[in-house]
Amino acid sequence: MEGWLRRRAGNRRMSPKDGLDYIVCQEVVDFTIQVLCDYGRRRPAAEGVVYWAGRLQGKVWQICAAVAPAVQASRYGFQTGYSTNARFVSFLCDNNLQYIAQVHSHPGSYVDHSPVDDQETAFRREGLLSIVVPNFGSRGILPWKQCGVHLFTNNCFRRITDKHLRKHFCVVDAIEDEILIKNFRNE
Repeated sequence: MEGWLRRRAGNRRMSPKDGLDYIVCQEVVDFTIQVLCDYGRRRPAAEGVVYWAGRLQGKVWQICAAVAPAVQASRYGFQTGYSTNARFVSFLCDNNLQYIAQVHSHPGSYVDHSPVDDQETAFRREGLLSIVVPNFGSRGILPWKQCGVHLFTNNCFRRITDKHLRKHFCVVDAIEDEILIKNFRNE
């Protein structure tokens, strides 16, 4: 627990040079906040997680799907199992989607990645986003700068600058006809 709040050396923010933009459907954001707040209202309160998926159109990630996996959650972490992650992979394949981001909550205002976040993030791969939402999601996701938005690059997570978030991340009412929301929490 002691190392959870300590900033690590070399944890400087970055502005990716990949030229990618991220557009997130409002319905995906709304579902995500609902799930994170549900976990935060538990007694004792717990971290929650939602996976975001979508499609790459040119240099724009269109995030149109959200999946709440079944987890074992506590105040300072959560674990997903093989079964729920397998269901998520099947969901991606069945809908021709790519995994873009893991969005999870922290109990307070700390939104950097903890060592546990670095080691336990599911499906780590180059380009994966990990978004840390403060205060169990009680204040929402927007503006982006209140969250820690981290990019997995060169085998580690690096937090993205607020300036980059303002220029390359936005939320819109709808991107495409079909917005996919899946809740595996109780299945």
